[in-house]
Amino acid sequence: MLTIPGYSFAPPPSSSPSPSSSPSSSRYHRVVRLPDGRGQCLACGKVLSNYNHARRHFTLVHGPKNAGARHECHVCGWTTGQEIYLKDHLRKMHNIYQSLVKAAL
Repeated sequence: MLTIPGYSFAPPPSSSPSPSSSPSSSRYHRVVRLPDGRGQCLACGKVLSNYNHARRHFTLVHGPKNAGARHECHVCGWTTGQEIYLKDHLRKMHNIYQSLVKAAL
């Protein structure tokens, strides 16, 4: 059972979603809406400021796309599983922007 001070959640059942569930709702079965409006990823326990951010987090971090893929920073060696996070890292940490990279090619 996953616990957060003031909140307590049991992991979702491992059975398939009920037929009455819409396909779009079942794809986020690893995310819950907390009573205060925040969202929590049940895959890693991360709590985000709202439910939609938690859904996006789950899709980007735990989703099947790029599963196992690693993107490495050519400057410092930092790695991430998502290309968009590498672009953010390059911009924020090394002041390297996409437009600079395209101009250099």
